[in-house]
Order: sequence, then structure tokens, then C-alpha cells
Amino acid sequence: MADECKKYIKRAAKEQLEPLSFFQVGQTRRWVRDDGWYFTVVDFSPTTNIPCAALHVYLKFLWGDSPDIDANISGIDYGKRERFRVNYENNPENFYQSMLEFCDCAKEKASEYAQFRTLEYSDFIFAKLRQSPNFSESIIGPWQMSFWNNWHCAMYFYFRGKPDIGDELMKKFIEWRLRVDFVGISKKEEEKIRKEYMKTPEYILGKSLLDLPGNEKQPFVIARISEKRQLLRSKSSWRKLEESPVYG
Repeated sequence: MADECKKYIKRAAKEQLEPLSFFQVGQTRRWVRDDGWYFTVVDFSPTTNIPCAALHVYLKFLWGDSPDIDANISGIDYGKRERFRVNYENNPENFYQSMLEFCDCAKEKASEYAQFRTLEYSDFIFAKLRQSPNFSESIIGPWQMSFWNNWHCAMYFYFRGKPDIGDELMKKFIEWRLRVDFVGISKKEEEKIRKEYMKTPEYILGKSLLDLPGNEKQPFVIARISEKRQLLRSKSSWRKLEESPVYG
């Protein structure tokens, strides 16, 4: 029955999303539009093991959060779940109509997210995010921690060639993550938590960026975007991803 779900999702997506330059990643429920330094992702992945679909529409920024470049595009960087699950319930026609409605919603969000290609629009969004008190105005879904807003904001300003602002935000990110707010634990346990965090990929990458000379930070981030794209193109499930004249 899960295969039946996928069949109707694919049918709706090919009809509604493929004309907008979205392509399916392998045999997954993810459809991607290549926007250069980020992808717009429409994900129909289920939220339970029963035959169903939910809708997430989000941006995946290609600079990542680990020293290692990987092929993973799961995890919402900007966006949220747009529709709760719809069960298949042995009713293919109703399910297909629901998937068409999902696609209508996805098209609307994709049109909004296309504005990020205009870097002036992105500048406005990230400047607004930077000014939000404690980054509490989450842009990446209520289940995400607001310090990840801080991370992507720092990486964006590095990407835009503003290393001083990037450093300011990256320092805040690291300090925020090192802060231990658990009640009732000993100083020894707090120190253990901090030491464990200092071994995480995002801490190591963040420190590496802070240690780079200012004029090397933007090329470093742009190179990461290019490396991510190159890695994805080497995968058979990403054969439809074309080379970008700007980002590789």
C-alpha cells in the first residue's frame, strides 16, 4: 500500500511540480528545485508507518553545518510543515485529489521562496532575522531551536562577504550552544556537557570559520556550496541536477 501512496504522489508531483523545474530525488518522496546556493524542497514524507503523506516545503542551504560535505538534504533550514498527514485508506481517488491540493500549496510556497534568488530579498530576510531579539522569531519551524537561526544567519553573512557580521553571529552561536541551562546538575556535569559539545561538527566548523582570515571566509563558504553540488551530481539519484554557472 505504501507503493500505491508513492504512485499517486509521483503522479500529482509530475503534473504540478515538474513544470516548475522540480525533479524527484531517486525514488524518494522529495522533489527539489535547484536555486543555486539553496534548494527548494517539497517533501511528502509520511509522519507515521501507516500509508499516508504529509507536506513539508522548505529551503535547504548548501553551506551545511559540518566540516564534512555530505549528500543529506533532510532537515528544514527555512520553512515548515505546511499540511498534516492525509491517510491513504484504500481510497486512491481521494488521496490523489489531496496530493493535488498539497501540490497547489507547494507551488505557492515555492513561488515565495524563489525570491531568495534575488540576493537583495535574502539580505532583507537575514537582516530582519539578525535583529530579532535572541533570534526568537523562528523561521525554521516551531520544533527547531532558535540558535540554528543564528547559525544560518552567520553563514549567510559570510556567504555575502560580510565576515565581521558573520563572526559576531558565529560567536553568539557558539556561546549559546556552550551555555548549560539544565536545573539541578552539578558543575562537573555542566563541564562534561560543554566538552561533549566542543566535539560536535557544528562547533568544529564554526571555530574553523572564526579562525580564518576575513578575506578567506566568503570563498570558503562558496567553495562548500560548490562541493555539495559536485557531490550530489556524482549520485545516480541526483542525475537531473545540472551544473550551475555560478555555484558549480
